[in-house]
Amino acid sequence: MDVNTLLVIFLGAVFFNVLINAAILWGASHQFAKTTIKINEAARQFAVGSETREWLRSLQIASENAVRMTEAAKQRLAENEPVLERLQDRYEYNLAKIDMKVQRVAAGLSENATRVRDSVAKPAEKFASVAAGIHNVLGWMAPEDGDEEFQDN
Repeated sequence: MDVNTLLVIFLGAVFFNVLINAAILWGASHQFAKTTIKINEAARQFAVGSETREWLRSLQIASENAVRMTEAAKQRLAENEPVLERLQDRYEYNLAKIDMKVQRVAAGLSENATRVRDSVAKPAEKFASVAAGIHNVLGWMAPEDGDEEFQDN
């Protein structure tokens, strides 16, 4: 292939590339124009409509009322803060008092349980040692095999 043929092929490719890019740009600008027209129409309807203005006024009144109510709630909380602090302190004190009572009851129960265990365990230990002694004495007195006396000759 000679240089002229390659140059013609290159120029043809560039021409088609420019043609496709121009078509894409024209389509995009056409779509932007349609979108702009729709947005302008919606804005005109929004600005002209009395319902929209009434709706915006009602939203503004509602937001102003919400601001007033929030400020009133903040003020009431600020006024009642000392009362709430006193209630919290009283609650903390009562919890500590109940905790001390529960600890005393638990200590008393533990001490009484130890006394009961000791009062039951000591006689049981004495009984067990007496029973072991009796068992040893009987074992010493009785023969090892208890069947000797009852055997037939």
